[in-house]
Amino acid sequence: MVGPYPPPFGGLGNNMSLLLNSDLARRYDLDLLRTSKHVKHVKVSQADAWSGPYLVWNSLRMIGRLLRRRPRLVYVKATSDTGFVRDAALMAIARAFGLRVVCHLHGRPMGKLFAETGFWPRQVARAMRMASVTVVLSPGLKTIFSRMFPGQPIEVLPNVVDISTIAPPPARNGSGPVRILFVGRLSRDKGAFDILEIASRLNRTDPDFRIDLVGIAETEEEERGIRERTVELGLADHLVFHGYRSGADKARLFADADIFLLPTYAEIFPNVVLEAMAAGLPVVTTDVPVIPEMVTENVHGHLRKPGDIDGFVDALRSLVRDQARRRAMGAHNRTEAETRYDVPVAVETLSTIFDRVMA
Repeated sequence: MVGPYPPPFGGLGNNMSLLLNSDLARRYDLDLLRTSKHVKHVKVSQADAWSGPYLVWNSLRMIGRLLRRRPRLVYVKATSDTGFVRDAALMAIARAFGLRVVCHLHGRPMGKLFAETGFWPRQVARAMRMASVTVVLSPGLKTIFSRMFPGQPIEVLPNVVDISTIAPPPARNGSGPVRILFVGRLSRDKGAFDILEIASRLNRTDPDFRIDLVGIAETEEEERGIRERTVELGLADHLVFHGYRSGADKARLFADADIFLLPTYAEIFPNVVLEAMAAGLPVVTTDVPVIPEMVTENVHGHLRKPGDIDGFVDALRSLVRDQARRRAMGAHNRTEAETRYDVPVAVETLSTIFDRVMA
């Protein structure tokens, strides 16, 4: 298994962690080649001075691992941003050893290399031929990538969540502020700064709320900036910064929440939305791809355009004022998470793909 692993903390690494600790590890002898940089803060989807040396280092590690372990199959968790250069290089090494490759593409067709016209898309399409099977996250992505990689076998497997670690919220008596939860990087592309404006406007009409922010920024300067802006807007009593949380601490924050908020500008099947659904929370987020394939307006929660501050305020206000509606949406989301997004679903799908490719 080739891909990122925390730190840094993100959906792709967390997904890898879930698989490594699932029944998949009992069915197969799994070995992880970790490709992430061992840092806390990181600019995602952006090359830096270390990208070249890391590419060489990971390539050498890949060769050494293949010589030592002699696997039958290489499973690559790939992205559609600049990290795809690394992923393609590692797939090429695996093929040079005569191995089959399953490429699980955790990326959007508008990723940096994929969105260009001309030379780069041709190289990406050529690189994807190294995979015996390409796995994408949704039926909509399968349709798009099938046009980009004609003739390539493509399967669908969404991200998953460990339902057993996330309990639905207990019945509440309605006392205390309504708890709104955000989990993700405290960055502009995740809508973290929009949350401050949303909270400021919501406070004018419905001040009985609290927003718990779980995550860290890409840089220390950005994190300092969002905290300073919180004080400037007079929101210190409404916003609580928890930093990075995992395991029981994170599960407790989901259990204490009433609404999940993610005003993101760019996503690809976010794990945190699945976690929110598993926790029985209504979801208020944006309609960027591929979220509308996960969240239906007025069924799972509410969808708004990125940057639509007033739209988010209206959506949150309607849920803050209606506890019964929050509970109904949350119960529906929990049931759907259990049937569609639990870890065993991914284990069965991947096992079928692995066995077919190795055969």
